[in-house]
Amino acid sequence: MKVADVLMTEEFAQEMVSEMEWRQDLQTRAIGKFGMIRRTPLDRLRERGVFKVELMVQMYGLVLQKRLGDFSRAEREYIVSIGKAAYIRTIERMKGKEEWK
Repeated sequence: MKVADVLMTEEFAQEMVSEMEWRQDLQTRAIGKFGMIRRTPLDRLRERGVFKVELMVQMYGLVLQKRLGDFSRAEREYIVSIGKAAYIRTIERMKGKEEWK
């Protein structure tokens, strides 16, 4: 199975949703505890209107292909960190299913 095949699976999309929700919750808790914090790549992606699951999956694929040049380095790294965490959990889940077959 290729990376592009994994990116198109429903499991990957679910993992992206959980990772994105976790990061939003983390930022919300940080703001609640420390007050205003600096703008983060999450804020910048929200302002661009691209912090949605379908778009994030597409952008993760584009970052891997090094074809997302109009985003800042911090934004690209943030997209990669979200996608990488979701990809690793998806692969682990798929491997777990194979072992039980």
